[in-house]
Amino acid sequence: MRDYTKDITYKGVDYTPAIPGLIESAEAILKEYTQKIQDEYGRLNVGSEYEFFVFGVEPEEEKEVLDLINHTFTTDPYKNQYGHYFKRFYTEFPLLRFNHNKSQGIHIPGVIKLELVIDHLALDYGPGHLVQKARALHEMMDIIDEKLKRNFNGRNVYIHAGPRPIPDIYSYLKLSPHKSEQAVLDGIKRQVEKLKGISPDLKNQIAKATCLEDLFLGELAPFDMLGAAGDGVDFNATIMSGTENLFNNDGDFPDIGSRLFWNATQGILEATHASMLPFASHIDSWERIGHGELSAPGSAQISQLKKTGSIIKKTWKEKASDGAIVRFDDFGAHDDNHMEVRHADPGHGRHGQVHSLIYWAATLAAMYHGMQADKVQSHEQLLGYKESLDQSFGAAVAGFDDSRMWYEMLRPDLHDKILQMAAFNARPENRYKWLQKAFAEKTKNGKYTIFHALRDDPHGPALDYING
Repeated sequence: MRDYTKDITYKGVDYTPAIPGLIESAEAILKEYTQKIQDEYGRLNVGSEYEFFVFGVEPEEEKEVLDLINHTFTTDPYKNQYGHYFKRFYTEFPLLRFNHNKSQGIHIPGVIKLELVIDHLALDYGPGHLVQKARALHEMMDIIDEKLKRNFNGRNVYIHAGPRPIPDIYSYLKLSPHKSEQAVLDGIKRQVEKLKGISPDLKNQIAKATCLEDLFLGELAPFDMLGAAGDGVDFNATIMSGTENLFNNDGDFPDIGSRLFWNATQGILEATHASMLPFASHIDSWERIGHGELSAPGSAQISQLKKTGSIIKKTWKEKASDGAIVRFDDFGAHDDNHMEVRHADPGHGRHGQVHSLIYWAATLAAMYHGMQADKVQSHEQLLGYKESLDQSFGAAVAGFDDSRMWYEMLRPDLHDKILQMAAFNARPENRYKWLQKAFAEKTKNGKYTIFHALRDDPHGPALDYING
C-alpha cells in the first residue's frame, strides 16, 4: 500500500513548507464567502460526512471500533472540545459488490469503511466558524487513528483517509500485505455464508472457489473487481433566516428545494464543469473519478433521486455517466433539509486539511456565484442542466488554469497556489495513463489486472503503481 503520510515531494523538492501558506489562503477564502453568504442571505449551516477505511480490522470487530470512537467523543476530555461537532459515527457501505446485484455486497476482509458525521449546527456563527469546523474534522481523524492503534496494540491497524486506494480489488487482494490469499478467501466465504438474499447457486459457487481468481475473473465471476463505494468528504449545506430554512420549498412540491437552492446548485454545477480541480485537488482522487466507479460523479447535473432519512431512493447505476454531484436531501425536519454535494475525495492523508479547505472554500464560492447570478427560475430548468466533467487530473488542471470563473472566485493568490500544488501532485501521472490502458485491456478480455501486469513485467509500471 502507498504511504499517504509522506511529505509531498516532486523531483526531490519538498512541497511541505508551502502547505501553511496554502492553508492560510484557503481559510481566507472560506471566511470571505461565509461572511458574504451570512451578510446577504442568512445563517450558514454546514455539515460533513468523512468516509475512510480502517485497515487491519475484521468486519466482526466493527462494533468494537464503533463503540471505541463513539465513547471517545461523547466523554471527556474530547467531549468538551469536540462534542458540539460530533454528530454520530457509523459504518456505511460494503466495499465488495456482487456482479449480479450492485446494491448488495460484503466487506473486503481486513478492511472496514467508517463514516464520521460532523453536525451542521454551530455554537458560534462568526465568519471563521467553518474554518474551525474544518480544522476540528482533521484533528478528530488524528485522534481516531491514535485510539485505534492503542486499542489494537501490536497489530498493523491504521486509517486511510485519502481517496479510494483500491481501484482494482482483485489485484489489491492478491498483493495485500495483511493476509494470505487463502485467509482472504476464507474471510469472503464466511461472510457470504451468513448473507441473506442471494441464491443458493451463487453461495455454492463461492463456497467451491479455490482461489480469488474464481471470484473475480471471467464472465461468470460473482464479484465486481472494480468495487463501488469510495471514501471522501461530502459537503452538506443549508441557509437559515431565523427559523426559516431558505432551501426549503413550502409549496406543493417540498422535495425539490427553493429557488435559492436551485441557483446555489447551478453555481456548483457550472464551476464543476469549468474544472474539477478544486473539488479533487489530489491526483489520487482520479483513481475513483476516471475509472467508472459506481459511486463516482459522471456529469455536472443535479440528481433527481431524493434522500429521505437514511434511505436513498435509487438503484445502483451501471455507468459513471449516470452519476450526479448534487441532490436535495428531504429529511422531513424543517431545518435539517439541505443540499448534499458529492464530488470526490478531497480529505487526503497528512495534508488532508489542505484539500478539504480548498473543497469547502470552492463550494461556498460556487454557491455564492450561483445565488448572485440567479439564472434558474424553475426546477425544470435546473434539471435540464447537464454538462461534462473532467475525467483526468491533467484535464482538470488545464481547465482550472484557463477558467476565468475560478480565477475570479478564488482570487489570484489561492488560484495560483492550487496550480502550484497540482504541479507537485503530477508526479504519478504516467502511472495513471498506464492504469487506464490496463483497464482498457481488462474491458477487452475481462481478465487483465494490475496483478497480471506485475507478473508480465515485474519491474514495469505496475510495480511503480503498487509502490506509489
